[in-house]
Amino acid sequence: MDEKIEKNEAKGQSQQSKNLMRRMVFTSLKAGCLTFLVAGGALLIGLFIDIRQDTLPRWMLILLVGSMPFTLGGLYLIVRREIKKIRQMDHTKEAQIPESADVNE
Repeated sequence: MDEKIEKNEAKGQSQQSKNLMRRMVFTSLKAGCLTFLVAGGALLIGLFIDIRQDTLPRWMLILLVGSMPFTLGGLYLIVRREIKKIRQMDHTKEAQIPESADVNE
């Protein structure tokens, strides 16, 4: 009987680690997409302005550097939200463990 409980706990930990890994991968993808979209938008808009005003590298570089704070702020918000979700999952998991331990005794 104890072996079954240990196997179930091991499966639960394995599933939890898979979910955590999946969440981290998706967070990285979100951060990468945000960076790509903001920097790409800044480059395209800057290139458009530079072509119209015949000042080729100036506005493109200004907008690219100017977009960095927005990108970093967005990355900070995305990662902070995911960390909050992970902590909430840990707290709910810890709250469920004593209840199941009482039932088994």
